[in-house]
Amino acid sequence: MRKCPNCGSTSIKEEIDRSKIIGYLLHDPIYEKTLVCKNCTHRWKSGEEAQKPARPSPEEPEPPLEEPESLIEESKPLPEEPEAPPEEPPT
Repeated sequence: MRKCPNCGSTSIKEEIDRSKIIGYLLHDPIYEKTLVCKNCTHRWKSGEEAQKPARPSPEEPEPPLEEPESLIEESKPLPEEPEAPPEEPPT
């Protein structure tokens, strides 16, 4: 079941976006489709449903930011490389 990414409503209608042609079938153009929420009038493409909503709802607090592991690893001191013995000149 499709849901609006903005408000979560399932009252959705599909409209044809005649400004975007995605292909042709014989001589007839095939247009891109846009989904429109009947509740809040938010518009989006059908592949964008899994993305975060444009406006977060006030009931949901945002999760705290965490440091990426790559930054944590960079702050660790690097192991020192052992010194190579000096080369002796050939005799």
